[in-house]
Amino acid sequence: MSDMNYRLKQFHWIIHLLFVICLFSHTANADRGDTLVVNSEIVNLRTQPSVTSQIVKRLARNHEVIEISRYDDWVEVATKDKGLDYGWIHGPLLVTKQGTAVSSLQNDSFSVFRTQFVALIKDIEKQTGIIPFTEVEQQDEGSLQLTSSKDWLSLAPEQRDELLTEVFDLWRKYVATGLSVSVDVIDENGNQYMMMFR
Repeated sequence: MSDMNYRLKQFHWIIHLLFVICLFSHTANADRGDTLVVNSEIVNLRTQPSVTSQIVKRLARNHEVIEISRYDDWVEVATKDKGLDYGWIHGPLLVTKQGTAVSSLQNDSFSVFRTQFVALIKDIEKQTGIIPFTEVEQQDEGSLQLTSSKDWLSLAPEQRDELLTEVFDLWRKYVATGLSVSVDVIDENGNQYMMMFR
């Protein structure tokens, strides 16, 4: 066999080997709502995406959580426990149910907004005992959709406007600087309740 044929066969074999390695060592891009699994002996569930933030609870290996959002290398999750705790886990400590690593997403302004939105809702709950909104989604660059709770629907119009003003302020601060903002408020069944512009 000539030296050239030998090198071609070696190259062909190396390409196949690289393909197999890529095939079995890829990372998964899990989506919101996906079930993820703790892949370390003990993992801290934290209040914010930071190792210095308060620990909500500790989760053991194979504990299942539901992805809510991402920020840098952190994944915001809800536990499947009876108490339904929310918090942040460092992404490399989680895998998909199939066992593949969870890849990180780039930091974007909506992720930062969402983190601040969750903190705002938790503060409102601490102060008033109500959870006004259960979900927030970005519709496009200048609009978002809020899913209202029954608590929010039961508030006086002035109180609802006050809460929406806080959401608008957060949105302007982290996402839509200088742009008009529209907020579509829907109920838990997906029915539109109101739309506001600022």
